[in-house]
Amino acid sequence: MKKKAGLFGFFILSIIALTACHNDLDRSNELQEMADYDNYYLYKGNKIPLQRMEGKFYVAFYPADETRFKEELAKAGGVLENEVAWKDNSFYSSSTDMTGFGAQKFTNFITAIVNGSYEQCATALSVALYWGPFYRTENEDEIGVTEMFTVILKPGTNLAQLEKLSKKNAVEMTGRDTIDSNWYHLACTHLSKGNALEMANLFYTSGLFEDAFPSMIMNIVFD
Repeated sequence: MKKKAGLFGFFILSIIALTACHNDLDRSNELQEMADYDNYYLYKGNKIPLQRMEGKFYVAFYPADETRFKEELAKAGGVLENEVAWKDNSFYSSSTDMTGFGAQKFTNFITAIVNGSYEQCATALSVALYWGPFYRTENEDEIGVTEMFTVILKPGTNLAQLEKLSKKNAVEMTGRDTIDSNWYHLACTHLSKGNALEMANLFYTSGLFEDAFPSMIMNIVFD
């Protein structure tokens, strides 16, 4: 009986080990896939090179998490700048109907800029609703990527396809544009498969959209 139990235990451990290896492989493939959507901005289908900056981040966090976030940031020696509280959808354009399945997550939150190394500020950033890096263009302009990005549906692409892709990548849909019904606004959280720049690039290359672009802190005009 003990021998059978031992074999059974070995079998279970083997399954766990194989599952762990499979999960690690999936995660590795997922990270490699996301690396393909980083470090460039898609403008009219062209890749505009970007260099990811170290030590500067855009963050969004809930008022309920503000104290803990700031305490962790202070421990890490991080510096908070440009702090703004947004309520009642004020962060979003008045043309967004805010009826998407994830809209309620973005009705009351705070945004700011964090200066500090990722290694030291990682615990603080983990408290945030969302954080994204800053990038530098070839012209040395700095751009920060907020949690929001917008997609424009192609003829033949329907809402169900957009929702499926959004949920697959843990992206929240905030609402439809009331001026142009083919425009939809989405937002990333810390649970999303990537930041808003990466997600905009991924959505565009799916072939379902005329365009997809992130909301940037600084407007850059490309020739």
